[in-house]
Amino acid sequence: MKKYYKTKPWLAASLVVAAPCFSLYGQAGGEQDEDENVFTLSPFQVDGSRDEGYRAESATAGSRLNTELKDVAASVSVLTEAFMDDLGATDLVTALEQVAGAETNALTDRTSDRIVGGDGYSGNDFGDPRSSEGSIRVRGLGDASKTQGFLPVIIGGDRYNIERAEFLRGPNSILFGLGQPGGLINYAAKTAHTGQDINNVSFVTDNFGTLRGTFDASRVLMEDKLAVRLAGKWGNQQYNVEHARELDRRAFATFTYRPTQNTTITGFYENIDRYSRQPGYRPVHDNVSGWLSVYNDFYAQQVSNGLSGAALEQSLFDAGFWWDPTDPGVRNSNGTQNMDTVRRATGVIGATSDIDGVGTGVSAGEVRLGDDWDGQDNALLIYYDGNAPDTPLFGGMNLAGTRLPDGGRGPNAERRTLIRTAHPLENRSGFLDPQVTDSGIFPYHKFDLNALPGNYRDEEDEKIGFTLEHKVNDNFYVGVSGMKEDYAAELNFPIIAQTQAIQLDNNRYMLFLDANGEKVENPNFLRPFIYGRPLGLYRERATEGYQAQANYDLDFSDINERLSWLGKHRLTGVYTYGWQENFEYRWETRANNTVDGVLTSGLRTGREDNFNDAGRRVYNLWYIGDPVQPGDTSLNINSLPSNVLAQEQDIGYNYWTGANTISTSPTAIELRRGSIDRGNYSEQINKGISGSIQSFWWNDRIVTLLGARSDSVYPYVRSTIDSEAFDNSIGRIDPNDPERELFPLDISKAYYSPRGDANNPLEDVSTTTQSVIFHILPDKLRVFANRSENFDVSAPRTDNFGRIIAPQGGETEEVGIGATIMENKLDLRLSFYDTAQVNTSDGGLNFLASISLPGFEENLYSALEEAGRLNEWETYDTNAQLSSAPYQRPENVDATLDSRSKGFEFSGTYNPSPNWRFKFDFSRLENEGSNAGAQIDSWLAARAPYYLPFFQEGLKTDGTLAENILNSDGTAADGTLLRQFFNSVMPRYVTSKLNDGRPNLGISEYTAKLLTNYSFTDGRFKGFSVGGNLIWEDGKALGSNTKDVPVADFVPALGNLPGEDFFATVGDPDATIFGDSILTGGLKIGYRTKINDGRINWNIQLNATRLIDSSNKDGLRVRALNPESVTSDGTVIDNNIYSLAVPTTYMLTNTFSW
Repeated sequence: MKKYYKTKPWLAASLVVAAPCFSLYGQAGGEQDEDENVFTLSPFQVDGSRDEGYRAESATAGSRLNTELKDVAASVSVLTEAFMDDLGATDLVTALEQVAGAETNALTDRTSDRIVGGDGYSGNDFGDPRSSEGSIRVRGLGDASKTQGFLPVIIGGDRYNIERAEFLRGPNSILFGLGQPGGLINYAAKTAHTGQDINNVSFVTDNFGTLRGTFDASRVLMEDKLAVRLAGKWGNQQYNVEHARELDRRAFATFTYRPTQNTTITGFYENIDRYSRQPGYRPVHDNVSGWLSVYNDFYAQQVSNGLSGAALEQSLFDAGFWWDPTDPGVRNSNGTQNMDTVRRATGVIGATSDIDGVGTGVSAGEVRLGDDWDGQDNALLIYYDGNAPDTPLFGGMNLAGTRLPDGGRGPNAERRTLIRTAHPLENRSGFLDPQVTDSGIFPYHKFDLNALPGNYRDEEDEKIGFTLEHKVNDNFYVGVSGMKEDYAAELNFPIIAQTQAIQLDNNRYMLFLDANGEKVENPNFLRPFIYGRPLGLYRERATEGYQAQANYDLDFSDINERLSWLGKHRLTGVYTYGWQENFEYRWETRANNTVDGVLTSGLRTGREDNFNDAGRRVYNLWYIGDPVQPGDTSLNINSLPSNVLAQEQDIGYNYWTGANTISTSPTAIELRRGSIDRGNYSEQINKGISGSIQSFWWNDRIVTLLGARSDSVYPYVRSTIDSEAFDNSIGRIDPNDPERELFPLDISKAYYSPRGDANNPLEDVSTTTQSVIFHILPDKLRVFANRSENFDVSAPRTDNFGRIIAPQGGETEEVGIGATIMENKLDLRLSFYDTAQVNTSDGGLNFLASISLPGFEENLYSALEEAGRLNEWETYDTNAQLSSAPYQRPENVDATLDSRSKGFEFSGTYNPSPNWRFKFDFSRLENEGSNAGAQIDSWLAARAPYYLPFFQEGLKTDGTLAENILNSDGTAADGTLLRQFFNSVMPRYVTSKLNDGRPNLGISEYTAKLLTNYSFTDGRFKGFSVGGNLIWEDGKALGSNTKDVPVADFVPALGNLPGEDFFATVGDPDATIFGDSILTGGLKIGYRTKINDGRINWNIQLNATRLIDSSNKDGLRVRALNPESVTSDGTVIDNNIYSLAVPTTYMLTNTFSW
């Protein structure tokens, strides 16, 4: 990828080499006093010296100040060192899996499914967990913000440089007014100790071959004055499928300087270089099993009837199992081919037979058009021979069907069509395509298409920061801190989620005839294949943040004992400044040159980007096994490609210009990376000031907290200004390093408009926090109440008119009771909460705003252009004004929804003895969405009346008018804009609207978590420790049944469509389907001793995760559910949607410290 940083990649290696030197220095220096020094921690810091097992004494995540947890009303969990060690957690996300209110990807599969509008596929590439930093969903709402010292970070959370971490559930304005409403994960990075040397080395491996090494060395250079600390990590994470890995290299350096007893200055630098191709844990879609079963039955029946030879072959053609692309066989009355009716071959079961249980009557032997690659009818294909899976089969690139130089398909009578096998539920609205659950069809336990070489996520990150704290006097402290972070990432998906399927090539012959006019046999007939459209993303993010805070402790009893009734008060003021920049664009591999008379389509200057034409997209197709034979019930997969990266090369081009005429381009086609649309480039500045007062009354029995914050947000959304340069931007692969990408001609920020003035903020937001705690029995029994709010400063978002969408915000109310009993051995907390979140981004709504609506606008413009009727065109520009120019999608377009969660959390820690510790949680969560897609509502209210006349006249996407606007079944005719609108827009829109009142998927109403550990301190097992963890989840909301709703209920302007009422098949919020309850558990065994004459502490620990997993069924787990359905004979159809189960992992950790 593009090298965005000046920092040398050898920095991490240099620190690793330096580790032994620090080790020797530490041995020579001798032991230090365990009490590091006489300096007192500022109120802005907290350490873990008073933590006891899983129980922490204090935290800053309630008020920004070091406060005992018994005096904190907000829901705060401290991830103590013992807690994370017992779990064997190497990062915060893994540890949070065991905390109440937190859902990680391991607990809730948050992969998006496209099951509306006839897509039916799983995953959305850029939004998958493997494509981003590990995230935490809090209380069924949004993700938690991640901060280091209350300054936002892009990448962080690995334990190699973390001192302490805290997790806040719900918003808190004075703590971090500008953060995601779901909550906050705040951690303190390691600091250099001025009174003690530290040496620590750790090695981790597991049963999949993972290797992880870390070191941590702190050195006192001037006692009580100056110290430095270095930490490093080298990790090579392996997975349970071949080729998957994550190579993670990190280096961290920090210093502490105390020029005076009252002043402390720290600074740090961190560099991260991470390269990964993680598994998607999704079985590929199965377009073989259903076809193969019916095919075998039919073949055996024909043989038993005495058919053989040509007669047998003809019966297979007639039934649709085999296909002859040279003779489509479906003709109009004038003898020309009717492509609309070639979309399916009926197979062996009549079209009226309801065999799939959803009333569609689609045959199990159905076959579909093979050139319908990801919805594109005219794409370029590169075939790879299974015997040499990295070599083009025909020595070049081919096009299915026929093609005119302007990109058209040619006359109907001259077109040729390839087909492939399919399942009757493929692309069925409301259903996810069937997935492979038989390893004989595809070895999903061994291979994951997301992890094949050529997939990658390449990231670089750099941080630098400082803090300065000063004690003015015993009651007054001030502090200033700042951090700057630069991040760059490149992601590549050679086989996008929409194309991840296994299928058979059932074309008996090739598209063309030989020189003698004879049919040419297909050398890959009935061979299994995979294919993919390559897609990628480049992203740069930068942040810079500063905060200044002051704290003054006022105790009236210090002034006069008679004033003690006025209490003690901690007054805090904070000023924050934040700047963030976001720049990204997506690309695809496509033909990037023009060949006169052969390939001239796609010249679209002024309409998005040049060459952005679906007919120029490249699809790679790999044959990966032997042809199936009659009676086979499995496939012989033996030739997966060694690299699926879309090769940017010059390659020959074969195409068909007539019924049986194959031609070869005189000039090679240049395959290059080209941008999709124009990318996004935005900046944002926020300034905030807050004040709070924490008061202790009546001998500390009543504790109150009042806080207020005011923030101003200044967004800058940039638009493209240099279209020509943008159109000509392409990327080339570095041939010397095929896994790392270079962009010598990449898209530049200079192509965008300069940042304008924004003296007036988009938004001035005021938020507040109030809480009270009453200690009924001091240090034993307390009750509390808390109310707080905040909002999130993210990249500026706009609706389809170009209007700014307000940032997401949240509010929480919480009441509860806490107790510390049994001689402080048992600490309990019960809280009841109600949390709301507004203006939250949603994947389905974002797809509507960014893809579906702009796509339909473009199709309508093209139809009018083809018809010579552009004088009728109008739309809205990015300033929400009517315009006759083509529709230009606004920058960072989005649409939002609101959500609300309420429930309770019962948590506790129990230390029955110094050797034994417990942590347990039991919670209830109710969630529902509301106000979904208000921005889409506004757009359709304005545009639907304009669309309606074109729908009523039957305007088609090619500019012609349909003879019949409706099919015999009342649906819109193929090729019409009405059909396209109801396929691409309405199902998603109506489904999103029906999210109102339905819980977010993947949520369990009840959840219980338990963690325990016992250490032997004497006897024959001295030094050993054993422990375990359990998580029980109630049946999750995994889907819903469907219902048909009139679209006019949502878009009244569409009530005047031709024919009867139009209905959309959508998920029914009143018919939510729940899965089975799940129990998972792990085990820990450890041993601790001293070696090297007692100078080195050695700890060896084995953690077995997912040792118990009731959701694991033969390596698969149910993560979602299709609508319930049965066949006409009452057979229940399997409606499970699967992910690969998270495997049992045995992780061995060795730690040495001295």
